[in-house]
This record gives sequence, C-alpha cells and structure tokens, in this order.
Amino acid sequence: MKLVKNTCYGGFGLSNKAYEKLIEWGIPVKKYTKQVQDEDTGRYNSPSENEGEVIFDRTLTKKEDPMIYFGRYWETWISENREHPLLVRVVEELGAEANGSCANLIVVDIPDGTDYEIDDYDGIETIRETHNTW
Repeated sequence: MKLVKNTCYGGFGLSNKAYEKLIEWGIPVKKYTKQVQDEDTGRYNSPSENEGEVIFDRTLTKKEDPMIYFGRYWETWISENREHPLLVRVVEELGAEANGSCANLIVVDIPDGTDYEIDDYDGIETIRETHNTW
C-alpha cells in the first residue's frame, strides 16, 4: 500500500498546483463559509451549521491563495487520506512541485493491510506499525 509522508521540518502540505490537480481529478471541495457567532452568547455555531456545499469550481483555484476558501477541509481530508490513490498520484506525478511551502513529500510503500500511525516531530513524519499498548 502506498501512502504520502513529509520528510522535512515544517510540516505536511501541498502546493496550490497539487490542490488544483486534486480538484481537477474530482476530489470534492467544500466551499468556505465563515463560522457564524451567536450575538447573545458569543459562541460559534457548530461546524455542521456552517458547512459550505460540496462544489467543484475551478474558479476557486485561480485565486491567489485557494487555501483561503477551503483550507480547513483540505487539512482534514489530507490527514485522513494519506493512502488515497489521487493523493499518491499527485505526489508521484508532480514530484517536488507537489510540496507545500514547508514540505518535502514522498510516497512510501508499506505492506497491504498494515495498521499504521504517522508520528510527527516538528513536521518530519515517521510511519509506524500500530501495536497494542497498555
């Protein structure tokens, strides 16, 4: 099974070009909607009340910084989908052009079906097989 990890200090991240490719290949993007704050309590409404609709809109990728529009979604999607075939593909095809500003991404191959964890030390990631701990 192939998955993507970061190998340098800074942290995992994709370039705008990589995000554009993922959108082009059909990864759904959630439109950014500013979280609404209750005037009386000062609390923010739950995220589900503030979710944008799922869209496919290439015009968002033409902005100077598309992360303004869907950064929260991408951070979650990436952390939950390190082995997604399109994420692996974008890193393999773009190489260094897939790297975010503080990333050096590589594709690693681990045995199929392995339960794994990704440990992070100042952005450098290590993939470890999950074991029981008590």
